[in-house]
Amino acid sequence: MEREAARHVVLFDFDDTLFHLGTDWAALRAELEQIAGERGVETNGVGIYELGFRLADDPRAGQAIAEAERAGLEEGFDLPPGQSLYRRHADDGATLAVVTHNGREVVESFFRSRDLPEPAEIFDRDALGSLKSDSAAVRSWAEGAESVTVVGDSDHDRRLAERLGATFVDLEDQLRQYYDRKAGELDELAATYESSTPYKRWFYERRFEAVMKALGAQADDDVLEVGCGSGYYTRALVDLGAKVTATDLSPAYVKQARALAPEAEFLVEDAQELSFADESFDRVLMTEVVEHVQDPVGAIREAHRVLRPRGVLAISTPSRRAPMNVAYALKRRLRHYGFNEHLHELTPGELRKLLRPHFEIESFRRVNAVLPYPLDALYMRLGSPGLRALDLAERVFSPVGWTMVVRARRR
Repeated sequence: MEREAARHVVLFDFDDTLFHLGTDWAALRAELEQIAGERGVETNGVGIYELGFRLADDPRAGQAIAEAERAGLEEGFDLPPGQSLYRRHADDGATLAVVTHNGREVVESFFRSRDLPEPAEIFDRDALGSLKSDSAAVRSWAEGAESVTVVGDSDHDRRLAERLGATFVDLEDQLRQYYDRKAGELDELAATYESSTPYKRWFYERRFEAVMKALGAQADDDVLEVGCGSGYYTRALVDLGAKVTATDLSPAYVKQARALAPEAEFLVEDAQELSFADESFDRVLMTEVVEHVQDPVGAIREAHRVLRPRGVLAISTPSRRAPMNVAYALKRRLRHYGFNEHLHELTPGELRKLLRPHFEIESFRRVNAVLPYPLDALYMRLGSPGLRALDLAERVFSPVGWTMVVRARRR
């Protein structure tokens, strides 16, 4: 595990940094606990990675972990922010390594199918021999570097950085900084719901109407809005007389939304790890959120946790194969957009699968079927004539609409 002398060494976590493994960790843990019970190995208070190390000499545990991770690779999705950071460090000439509690097989399979430079070293769980923060192998490999950076998402990564005296880069912080910059540079309401362009207002109003109908909020309902952005929905919910708690990952967006709807309560929150007590709300609104978070499974699980029994979740998200979405991807390439905010996009089947463990779907509809790029740009240049005629077209083509809007009830 030798490396060439380098000015800068960057150690990347794998799962939830470069890629999100769709592994069923609960099922894997249950299987490992059964093996541990048979061997008299203590499991209370032990994380799943540490449990794996405690059972490292048991072939059954190794096989269970490998099979679960292979399945997770099939069910998982890319994380563009982490991959973009990886590529940028590679372009800057840094020496890169992957340090992960996962197996080498899934990491190598990932790199074989991605247009990313190969890391100089992969420290998988066998190479580590222990939790990454305790691994002598990583410390030895990084020794002598002029500077070391650890890129990750967990306390394990943070502790590794502390042990190495390295800079720690948290992917959540990177996303928060991105949205803070965006909030400062773009008047989002003027670009969407309150645009001076009639077609844009019409387009976003179709989404707004569908989402509010799905939520069905009433006066005095306790409503949690996850990902409030500039606060357009927050204001509408306050006007209905609901008791609104609105959250966003970005402090800058929270500040904007508070100015628009000061009657609501606002908090900076991560959709994947909410601070609220169990069963705190009657309704949860998540419009255009799950495509922006690293772990949509965690975000849906949190929505379920904070809802009261039989509470309602309203969710909207773009449909991956919708003509509008395909056209938007073309627009992004032609206009050389940088960072793609949508970390992943879902098909209708994938959205149903995401919700099914925790929710009963009561309605599922699609909106925003017209007009795809570049027809929208041409139509807006003509002054958005005949908007009423678009209502009919929207109804006709709604089965292939860009935005999926779901009303779901907590199981």
